[in-house]
Amino acid sequence: MTTDEGQSLFFYGTLMHPAVLRRVVYGPNAHVAAQVQIEKSVPAVLPDHTRYRVRGCDYPAVIPVKGHSHTVLGTLTTNLSPLAVQRLDVFEGDEYQRTPVTVLVDGKAVQTETYIWIAGEDKLEQREWDFEEFTQEKLRGWADPGFEQADQVDGTGGRAAHLQGVERSAV
Repeated sequence: MTTDEGQSLFFYGTLMHPAVLRRVVYGPNAHVAAQVQIEKSVPAVLPDHTRYRVRGCDYPAVIPVKGHSHTVLGTLTTNLSPLAVQRLDVFEGDEYQRTPVTVLVDGKAVQTETYIWIAGEDKLEQREWDFEEFTQEKLRGWADPGFEQADQVDGTGGRAAHLQGVERSAV
């Protein structure tokens, strides 16, 4: 959703990490953006959804489910420019659809959008994706300067390299 603070999006996976978000939004200039805090992120909860691991991938998927016991923890990021959202749309690709949702921030309902998985539940593992596991085991490959080449080739912040198994020079 667009507000006085620019576009807002709810992130629940790799993009919760500031280094990955900067890499996607700013591409090869991510190191410069790290010095200036443009976008703002706060903890948020997405009710009536579940987060799963995508089979064979480092990133998760979120799908809607009914029931109060199903929530997804993530971040609400505001002050995103139209160009940033365009880069995020490319990064998410055709496996996801940017969809309006309501998240809770400090118990208050906030209208925003998030990327909902549309590529089929058969591609999901039946276990939840874990941010801490990603941070400890996979983050280096997603925030690594070695993906500058991938940024220049496909504009996806290196996501396509993960999908295609491209070797990274600095990992």
